[in-house]
Amino acid sequence: MKPSFVYPVLVLLSASIFSISCTNGTEKESANIALEMIADSTSIIPNNSNLTKNEALKNKKFIRTAESKFRVKEVKQTTQRIHDLTNKYGGYVSSMSLRSEPSVSKKIQISADSLVEVEEFIVRNELTIRVPNQQLDSLLREVFKMVDYWDNCELKTDDASLLILGNSLKIKRLESFSDRNKANIDKKKGNITIASEAEKDGLAHDNQADNYKIDQQSIEDRVNFSVVNLQIYQAESIQKTAIPDIKNIEPYRPNIFLQVGDSLKDGWLVFENLLVFLVKFWPLWVIGGVVYYFVRRKTLKVS
Repeated sequence: MKPSFVYPVLVLLSASIFSISCTNGTEKESANIALEMIADSTSIIPNNSNLTKNEALKNKKFIRTAESKFRVKEVKQTTQRIHDLTNKYGGYVSSMSLRSEPSVSKKIQISADSLVEVEEFIVRNELTIRVPNQQLDSLLREVFKMVDYWDNCELKTDDASLLILGNSLKIKRLESFSDRNKANIDKKKGNITIASEAEKDGLAHDNQADNYKIDQQSIEDRVNFSVVNLQIYQAESIQKTAIPDIKNIEPYRPNIFLQVGDSLKDGWLVFENLLVFLVKFWPLWVIGGVVYYFVRRKTLKVS
């Protein structure tokens, strides 16, 4: 007969093996799903061609925007491809900000007179793209094929039909008021005060109408050209640069024999300069010699 404690041990062991198998299977499945999403990035882009095919939506005006942040293999190459795709679909890049953000910088001594500067940095680029509304989906599908890792992605479709309609009605009312006001001014030209006040009122309404027209133009521009904000970056890069160690001058000092030779040369130069300096006073030396000669001669005669 087998011991009674064997069965509980076997049960626990089987349960552990089953749990580990399930966990590994779940992790592998999640990893595969993530890889499939990155490999088939275009699957997240909704097909908005139905916006124009659907009769209920045919007359609506939509403002569509997209924002996304993701990692790419190489920022410079990806930026050039995005420019090319933007031109391909009839759009333009309205702004771009390319920069390197250093994270770590250190200097390591590699020889007596040299250092290596190690810099770790991340290259980033922020782009704002304007592309025709009908080409937004096609552009995003191709851009998202370059994604190496996704941080976030946001797509918006806002109905601007009521905004455009409201501005149109306001503009019509103000234009109608302006026409009536001009007719009233013509009738009351005899009364300068009333006519002047009416003209000021009409000017204020005309300015308001102009503001609505500008706002209307801005809305229509956003309807016709979608805005795409992209933030791209690449994995952290490392750059190594050899530089001289300007603080350590010991390796550049000459040996003792060269220093002695230089000292002898410097001493000889000092002697030459002193000799030249004394020669400049030769008249004094001549006069002093003549005076010394006569004084000496007179002293000898007296003695």
